Amino acid sequence: MALAMPRWRAIVAVYIPTVASGIVTGIVLAVSRAVGETAPLLFTSLGSNFVVTDLNQPMSALPLYMFQNALNIGFPAARERAWAAALTLVAIVLIFNVLGRWLAGRTQLKVR
Repeated sequence: MALAMPRWRAIVAVYIPTVASGIVTGIVLAVSRAVGETAPLLFTSLGSNFVVTDLNQPMSALPLYMFQNALNIGFPAARERAWAAALTLVAIVLIFNVLGRWLAGRTQLKVR
């Protein structure tokens, strides 16, 4: 405003570029946290063994898949699928966290 710019021009030219890295980093870390903390889905999503495209029907989720396969103690293949699903979930969270930190470090303002 001290540069006699209109408010919209200041928002587009100064404010948005300044906060863009924080917004993108926040979105990436929020998605990572949502993926990693889906344990309540085991108890609230009602679950389904099928892929469902209707949002009004119960759906399957990766933690629910892990839980259902971990219950099949008598079948070694089910336990292996549960471990593979757990590893996939951990890998997804790791990738999103590394991506978020990389974006935050890459887009920080250099103050000298």
